[in-house]
Amino acid sequence: MDIASQIRTIFNEIQTCGGHKYNENVKVVTEILENSENFEEFRKVIAIVLLSPKQEIPKSIYSFIKRIIYEYKIASGCVDLISQLYGFLFSTISCRDKRVRRNALYLLQLFEINEDDLTRLSEKLFDKDRCVRRECVRLLKRYRNIPLNPKTTVQSLYKDLIKHDPSPDVRKEALRSVDVDLKTYNCVISRCEDPSESVRKVFYYEALPLIDLKKTPKDKRVLLLKKSFVERDFDAKDIFRRKCQTDYNVLEVSQLVFDFYDTDALPYLTELLKFYFSGCKLRFDSEYLESISLPSSYLLLEHLKFIEEELGREYLEMMPLERYLEHLYITCCEAIDNREKILVARNLFQILRFYEVFEKHAQNTIKRMVYKMLGKSFVEEIIEETITIPSISTDHMFLGTLVKRNICSENVLFLCKSIMKHIRPFSKLHDAIVSEVLSKYEHVGSRRTIFDTIFFYYLERPSENHLKLLVENVDETFSLLVDLYLSNPANESLKELIAEYLGKPWRINDDTVIPVSKIMLLEGSDMFLEYVVEVYYQTRSDEIRQYLTVFFYEYFGKFTNILISKFCKVLCHIKSGHRLWVDQSIHWLLSTKTPNTAEFVYRVCVFMCRTGEYIRILSAIFDSFTLDGSDSVLIKKIIYCCTLLLKKGVNVSSLIGKAMMVDNGEPIDKCYLEEVKNDIDLCTYIVHTKKIMPTESLDLWSRILIASVENSKISRNSLDTKILQYLKSSRKKTEDDILKLRIILYYLDSRPLNNMNTFILFELMNNHYNASAMTNALIDSILAKSFLSKVFNIKTNKKLAKDAVLQFLKHNSDFSHKRLPIYIYFDLEPPLVSYDQKSGLMKFKVLEALSLYANYTENVEHFKSILPQTEEFLSLFKRFVCKDPDLFSEEKVNFDICKLSLMNESIIDDLKQRLKKAFDESSDKQEFKSEMIEFLTNIEG
Repeated sequence: MDIASQIRTIFNEIQTCGGHKYNENVKVVTEILENSENFEEFRKVIAIVLLSPKQEIPKSIYSFIKRIIYEYKIASGCVDLISQLYGFLFSTISCRDKRVRRNALYLLQLFEINEDDLTRLSEKLFDKDRCVRRECVRLLKRYRNIPLNPKTTVQSLYKDLIKHDPSPDVRKEALRSVDVDLKTYNCVISRCEDPSESVRKVFYYEALPLIDLKKTPKDKRVLLLKKSFVERDFDAKDIFRRKCQTDYNVLEVSQLVFDFYDTDALPYLTELLKFYFSGCKLRFDSEYLESISLPSSYLLLEHLKFIEEELGREYLEMMPLERYLEHLYITCCEAIDNREKILVARNLFQILRFYEVFEKHAQNTIKRMVYKMLGKSFVEEIIEETITIPSISTDHMFLGTLVKRNICSENVLFLCKSIMKHIRPFSKLHDAIVSEVLSKYEHVGSRRTIFDTIFFYYLERPSENHLKLLVENVDETFSLLVDLYLSNPANESLKELIAEYLGKPWRINDDTVIPVSKIMLLEGSDMFLEYVVEVYYQTRSDEIRQYLTVFFYEYFGKFTNILISKFCKVLCHIKSGHRLWVDQSIHWLLSTKTPNTAEFVYRVCVFMCRTGEYIRILSAIFDSFTLDGSDSVLIKKIIYCCTLLLKKGVNVSSLIGKAMMVDNGEPIDKCYLEEVKNDIDLCTYIVHTKKIMPTESLDLWSRILIASVENSKISRNSLDTKILQYLKSSRKKTEDDILKLRIILYYLDSRPLNNMNTFILFELMNNHYNASAMTNALIDSILAKSFLSKVFNIKTNKKLAKDAVLQFLKHNSDFSHKRLPIYIYFDLEPPLVSYDQKSGLMKFKVLEALSLYANYTENVEHFKSILPQTEEFLSLFKRFVCKDPDLFSEEKVNFDICKLSLMNESIIDDLKQRLKKAFDESSDKQEFKSEMIEFLTNIEG
């Protein structure tokens, strides 16, 4: 056997052989390599090893090579073989095959790397393949502090990888390899919000214990606190809590609060402090109050809350009330010139609530302090806190005295606003404020406070004059009018006023965008979306931008279909921030539970085919999505659009690859091909007539009827919103409304369960039930379908609120076989069975529904209690369950002429009313009569 074959055989044997044979093979290879001429054969075998397709070279081969190198050193004391092998491996790190590069870096861990070679090796940290980058991170870990040049070390490259590498595996390995010290705290702590759960776990379990929280920058400490308490994938909160208890003992709780205090993180800090309060006790005295700050006042407040919750108010050790009020008064005086003291004062007012002030003397002491304090020029926040003190808020006479004393000061307006906002029930004091005080301060500087006061008064005591005042000053009161509308969405006049005011898009600005967003979120409307997005990217206010960031996350999470349908329209409308809009839209879409990425991708492809705009930005988004193939028709439409884009020179090869992987290989049907072409041409067509007609040209009821028969899984959010608006405005029924109600019910019944609008269903069951027997049956049928799907765990839209359904059942307590699935879902006892026993069809339906109820109810006693305990019915039900074929053979269809005549009379009476109405509305009544006479004459003929 030649040397090459012998070495290959040994490398095959060592993966399965025992210890004795393993040692013999090591000895044989060592002896072979003592002859330097044999190294070339050994190198060829190593080259084969480097081509290993596995994720790593087998451990047995790695250990074998390591043992050979060690034995060779012992035996010969020469490094020629080691140098040659090192040189060979180093030369392969630039190979085109990623397996060779990866495995070469893996084997180089057996050698001491020359410092001259570190620079070239460090280039592999940015290799295009993640497995190579990961292996290079492991290799250079021992050399992370050696400088590559005067300004760069391997560690600094690790920091870049931790922050910016797209692969979670590489970020995770770099995080394990970097030194956790003051220089790396920022990049290491940033991984607490890494998109990958595995990276976050490495941070919390391996990196966090090495961090000194006391030396960490405050912004990073607060970030850690927030992210630890909102983490949902694993228990990061407990890990962080144990870390805090390690770095801050019980005696250092004040330092803990000072280090972590941030107004945005107070709920999390409060929860963290509960673990400390059980083992510590704060000293509450004058010395503590003299040096009080915002964090220390917060700590004292939370400590008192904890004692009250855990032990009771009798365990609170409070300083004398008079001395406390002195400190409170001094702090409030300081707050006039120092706004930072306002929050301290508010905390101290909260602490005042822990005092027992049942005695008259204590109440008078507080009133004296408030009376003296409100004689000065105080800020609104402090006035509001004083008004809500229990001993003050119930004494309307004292409040009236305060108003009278400050009648000549502008502070009285803040005082009046606070009284109107917080003091209940209303009394003569509130009426006097409106009629006597507000009229004295009508100059521009106080108008906003006056309008706010009138707003709170109107909520309790509506008045046309006050509403008229708010409406006449809509530029200043727009947000108040929106709040009034949101408190009563049925107010059509307010709704029309708001819509008219917003009819001019330039009115959607920093001042109005928050009220507009409230309307959008409540109604699911997309009417003002483009303008709100434009404000988002144009505003210079950080507060507005932060608010809209949260709003869009909630809005698109709730109404994902609006984002899908309006994405391209918004992209064309906004003047700047196009790339940011695209990136954020992808983030919002992928953050939802049901992103519907295929529909989004299809709409983007149609937009690109139609307009050819923003090609460069949009073609880059397809890498962010995966296609699941659940809608095969949609996948075929995407493939067709991609072929059109390829003809235009747009690179969509990655998207075609994803679509082809989930496509079933069948050609697209001609009808679906026509749909794509019509989408690209901005037109839709009516299935029955094949007539092309823009949807916008149809009236609402035509659009509802078309949507009822279209085979589409797309949610019709805009149409649903208009239906809901109509239902709210038509609670007083006419004959035309009954017909329209049936059209709406027909549409709702045709919707897929996961696209059914529960707001419409809620409105129907609460405000349109009992409109007619047919509409009642349809509503019951839709409700039954909705809840029966939940019994069978079929995916549906969000559930109706349980309280709303129970209220509906309470008001409609008669038996209905259609409503039985609702009782199954909520495990409730239905009413006793009753029905028209003369109707064979109804008898069959009732027996069928009872069988379903008996099969799926969890409470057998409920089923027993609703059955009529008559021998006839029990026998009938038994025969139905046993599938008796002769059960309904005796039922005969009898046409009762009397009943038929009565029915005809009812139809004729209804026809007469309709004809009379048509006659009254006709422009030429004589021509109308002539046509009717001619019609009746032809019938006789």
